[in-house]
Amino acid sequence: MPDSQVKVLLVEDNPPDVKLVQLMLDEHGRGKFQLAVAGSLQEALESLSGGEFDVLLLDLSLPDAHGLSALTEVETLAPDLPIVILSGLQDEAIALRAVNEGAQDYLVKGQGDGALLTRALRYAIERKRSEQNLAYLAQYDPLTGLPNRSLFRERLERAILRAKRHGHVMALMFLDLDHFKDINDTLGHDAGDQLLCAVAKRLQFCVRHEDTVARLGGDEFTIILERLDRQDNA
Repeated sequence: MPDSQVKVLLVEDNPPDVKLVQLMLDEHGRGKFQLAVAGSLQEALESLSGGEFDVLLLDLSLPDAHGLSALTEVETLAPDLPIVILSGLQDEAIALRAVNEGAQDYLVKGQGDGALLTRALRYAIERKRSEQNLAYLAQYDPLTGLPNRSLFRERLERAILRAKRHGHVMALMFLDLDHFKDINDTLGHDAGDQLLCAVAKRLQFCVRHEDTVARLGGDEFTIILERLDRQDNA
């Protein structure tokens, strides 16, 4: 199969609708779409847990889910997956709710052809990528890739809540680089950036997966250490 093939998971329990989607993708997708089918929400969740898909095509009337509850379940399990609703419900209010709650598009069965369907799937993938990129830029330092001040505060609040809930000990470390300004002044800002990236990698190597290393700006870093043994805190 070609590397550019788009893996689509169709969640639909009506065989004629499944066949129609397959025909539209075959006719207008030019072999670039690979379709897998789940006949229920539970089957879809199992498929998502066991495989990778590029986009989800979701009906809102399923044997074990009705309305936007299916959308919520899928988003909880696969928050990074683009979702296009393909429903028999021609309801603008539901369509707006679906988009507001995370779907990239809402299509009504029987309206539109294969060209519309394939275009909607491709656009959904691009929209999701754009959303993820904007979210990344809002939460991560573009130079080092570490969480920025905003994400650091969010993770610190969660770490404090977890520590209180489970009776764990946590620690917070603040670090800055001595004479960092001298490096920028004598060797240039490119050398300073390389140093910051090297420090970020070393700090990440020294902590565990559950800990957080963040860059607050300039030469300032901070580390959240979670679930410490009490003897480590002594």
